[in-house]
Amino acid sequence: MRYLTLCCFMALFIPKFSIAQQNTDSEFARYLMATGQTQLGRLEWERLHFHSPGDTNVLIGYRDALRIERAHERALLLGRQFLESKFPLTTETILSIQTECARDAMWAKKYPIALGIVDTLLLSQSESHSARNQAWKIGINSLIHQQNVPKTYSVTKAVVLSALVPGSGKIYTGAWKDGLTSFLFVAANVWSSYRGFSTGRPGYGYTFAAIGAGFYWGNIYGTRQWARHMNRMNTQKWENELVDHLTSMP
Repeated sequence: MRYLTLCCFMALFIPKFSIAQQNTDSEFARYLMATGQTQLGRLEWERLHFHSPGDTNVLIGYRDALRIERAHERALLLGRQFLESKFPLTTETILSIQTECARDAMWAKKYPIALGIVDTLLLSQSESHSARNQAWKIGINSLIHQQNVPKTYSVTKAVVLSALVPGSGKIYTGAWKDGLTSFLFVAANVWSSYRGFSTGRPGYGYTFAAIGAGFYWGNIYGTRQWARHMNRMNTQKWENELVDHLTSMP
């Protein structure tokens, strides 16, 4: 009789203890992420996902941790594995996870995969939204397949141009004011150096030659850095446009 009572007690209360422990562990994982201990937080979410692979809340926490670490491919794989599992999922949950997978595919630059997920999403939407969905898909396709996407500048070309004509590389990358300023500074110092040597003042000439050389090499280095910066900015802007389209998913 005692053993029967003990078994009944364990059957009634152990699941509750297990749920409470999991909630505590989830709060601890959130605490680690909130305090900047992202690697430890990700490991804690990974452990929780291993023990509770069918828990949607754990999946969301683990995926967010992977996103913070910019492991978008792993986040995408995680979401797709969850969808392919045998766990019972509601229609809303499936659509939500599919949308998040499309976002992860965008951030991971897996554009064909993203479009494949988008096709699935569009087919699952009601007919009342079909016109809006089709317009959305056309928009995302045009962003992905437009010419020179994302728009970038050749860093080598910009550097060569600035080496030949100071400032021209910056003008090539769209920085007209900086390019003209660089040209004027280098040209003014070269002219001043020439005047110094031609008038019999070599000290004057060497001084401005050194200053001019500094501006010249600074112009080349600055052009290289500016071209790389513009490429990063254009790429980020283009990717943000793609993600904005996903955010507006009906």
